[in-house]
Amino acid sequence: MNEKIKKIKLVIMDVDGVLTDGRVILGKNEELKFFDIHDGMGIHIARESGLKTGIITGRTSEAVERRSKELKIDYVVQGSKKKIKALDKILESEKLNYENVCFIGDDIIDIPIFRKVGFSATVKGAPENVKSEAEYVSTKPGGRGAVREIIEHILDSKGILNSTIEHMIEDWSE
Repeated sequence: MNEKIKKIKLVIMDVDGVLTDGRVILGKNEELKFFDIHDGMGIHIARESGLKTGIITGRTSEAVERRSKELKIDYVVQGSKKKIKALDKILESEKLNYENVCFIGDDIIDIPIFRKVGFSATVKGAPENVKSEAEYVSTKPGGRGAVREIIEHILDSKGILNSTIEHMIEDWSE
């Protein structure tokens, strides 16, 4: 497992059920989502470690666009039911291969991409048939710190979690 994780250079996430708890609030003219601050810090830690980040989601939402900009996520693909095609474009742009990707998803739409990438992860509340396809299942639910847990697992497996966090602490201390 560690050898596979050491090749990861890009973390791609689904949104609903992964970066959120899966609930969608539909107002008269807007869609609201709950995002977790700890997941946001996890994405920041990933970026500080040198990992690229991205979102590939089947839905389209202004909330996702806004949160992605706040977190400086490198790639955002919304409204994509064919996630492998979206990932192929990102890989071409980054000159990477599937083995360099961790994909975090939570439902059956994500299984095809799980079967291609170097490391697949899902969240605590995912359906059993999705969990059985993933290489890692978080102890935390989607939208409640699962993304950070998975990112920290990757960085810890690479042996760079503590040094990345220490570097961030030093930057904030100045």
